[in-house]
Formats: sequence, C-alpha cells, structure tokens
Amino acid sequence: MHNLFGGLLDTAQELKRVTPYHAAHATTVVDRANIPGGDDRWYNNVFTGGATEPPKVDPKIFNARRRFTGYGTWIYDAREHPSFAGGNVYYRNARPSASEVSPVVLPTTDPQVKVVAEDDRVFLQADFPAECREAATQPVTTALLGRARIPNLPFENPDGSPLTIETDYFGKKRDATRPTAGPFENAAAGPQRLKVW
Repeated sequence: MHNLFGGLLDTAQELKRVTPYHAAHATTVVDRANIPGGDDRWYNNVFTGGATEPPKVDPKIFNARRRFTGYGTWIYDAREHPSFAGGNVYYRNARPSASEVSPVVLPTTDPQVKVVAEDDRVFLQADFPAECREAATQPVTTALLGRARIPNLPFENPDGSPLTIETDYFGKKRDATRPTAGPFENAAAGPQRLKVW
C-alpha cells in the first residue's frame, strides 16, 4: 500500500512444500498450507515499468502458471486466488490486473525515477505528471483489506486494533477521503527531488 515500485515484480507458486501459519499476534501454529498464489492487496501504489514490455504469457498454460515476472499487478491474474487492487498508477509498460477498476495507465510516460546517493544522503528524483493525481484512491483500512484467505484473519495493528494508513513516508497526514497514490502525500507534479534518508 502506498508504495513506489520501480522494476519487475515476480510471483511464484510453492505447491510441494507446506508453510505453517500462526494465530493472530502469536507464535502458536494453527495449521500448514502450500502457497498457490494470489490473495495479495495492491492499493494506492505507483508502478514504473521498463523501456520494453516483458512478453505476455497465456495464463491458461499450466507450466507458465508456476512463475510470472512483469511490470505491474497483471502477473497475479493467473493465480488460484484473486488479488485485490485499486487506486494504482501504472507508467511505462507497467500493466494493471484485469480485475482493477479504473486504474490510471500511462504506458508511454516515463517518470524518470532515479535514486541518487550523495555522501550520506539519498534522494529520489522523479517527474510525475498531473495524471498521477487522477487515481481513484481510498483510505487503506482493515475494512478495505478484508481478511487474508488462508489464516482467515484481518489485517490489523500489532495490538489487534483496526489498521488505518494515515501518514505518508515523511509522516505527513494523508487525505482522509482520497489519499495520494504512492509514498508521498500531495507530492508536486513535475520534476522533483526528495530526500528519503
């Protein structure tokens, strides 16, 4: 939620090995399950792709279902369990999942994202157009995220209270009804340079 993804994403199934999962906020093992893939949450993010689009894979081909690599959330479309996405912005060959409603897709726009290290400081340089603000975002909360499929548990704070993402990377308050996609609330459109640490 509210991330900036600047490269390829990869999703793989793990069907031959089972992984334990735990009770909420505890180390007690409840059960074990394999990892068929899916059931991911992708809200209010910015995805930037590469100069060339990775090859498209037919999700009906069984062998291809084991691993997908690509720009954006489309790689989760062939997974056994649906993923959930909304309020995302996709640049430069990054593609949304088929189930995402009203994503902002700008396949030929390159926001020129660069991470620059200078001495002991790190800066993010980018040129995001005004269209980035058109994403149909909503606040990220426990209610929006629902329950994780395998453990049947809600997404919540470590103390068990409901989760609400209220601040951005810098601690700035997020808009309570339509927060900005990506890690920075109300970031200016156009060229910018942000000190990230």
